[in-house]
Amino acid sequence: MWTDGRMNEFLIMPISLNFINCILIFLYLLVAVPLWKGYLYPKPEIPKGFLRQQVASLRQKTLEKAKIRRMNLLMPADYKELLAFNGSPVGRDPDALMSYQLYYQDLSDVLPPPLSADAYAMLAFCYFHQH
Repeated sequence: MWTDGRMNEFLIMPISLNFINCILIFLYLLVAVPLWKGYLYPKPEIPKGFLRQQVASLRQKTLEKAKIRRMNLLMPADYKELLAFNGSPVGRDPDALMSYQLYYQDLSDVLPPPLSADAYAMLAFCYFHQH
C-alpha cells in the first residue's frame, strides 16, 4: 500500500516511544528510588539514648513548673497569723501554722541552696512553734 516510506515511519514511531519510556523508567529507578531509601541523602544518625534524654528533660521542666504552680497555690493570702506567732505565741493555735509550713517547705525545695536559707529559717520557725 504505502510504497513511499510512510509505513516505516509508523513502525519506527512506537518503537522510539517505547525506547524513550524505557529510558525514563530507568532514570526514575536510578535517581528516585535511592532518594526514597536514603542512599543519596542518608538520615543523620540519632545518638543512643537521645529520646530518653529528651523525655527526661521534658519531665524535669514539667516537674519544675508543677512545683512553682503548687508553691503559688500554697502561698498564704496574708501573714497575720504568722506575725501574731512572732509577737506572742502564747494562746495561739499551732495548727494555724500548717499552711505556712507547707508553703515554706515547697519554697525551700524549689529555690537553689543560697536563696533557700530564708525559707528554711521560716520553716524552722513553723516547726518550733508547732511542737
